[in-house]
Amino acid sequence: DYGNALREFTKALEADPNSASSSEGLNLTNEAIAKITQDGWDLYEAENYTEAIRVFKIIIEENPNLAPAYDGLGWSYLKIGDYARAKKEFNKALAFFPRYTSSIDGLAEIDKIQQSE
Repeated sequence: DYGNALREFTKALEADPNSASSSEGLNLTNEAIAKITQDGWDLYEAENYTEAIRVFKIIIEENPNLAPAYDGLGWSYLKIGDYARAKKEFNKALAFFPRYTSSIDGLAEIDKIQQSE
């Protein structure tokens, strides 16, 4: 099932992050990627930003062209105050979808925060 597959995938990546079999062996379906992405956003909404970052990174490892994962990573970094990383991730999302409103809003939020400091 999905939960066990994700746990095994995570364990494999933690054991050997550079292993091709760890990072490529799961072959997640679009449905599974959508579910994991939602899990990342659920963690974000629960203010568990560190865990959300971990989940979004797993998604990106499996599918490096998924703009919503970069967007989620950007928002998670923003919430922990790592604005440089947040900007980097929002810009990656925008490289895939230049009009991605959420990432545009994220960059604007960072500018607003930095101007008030």
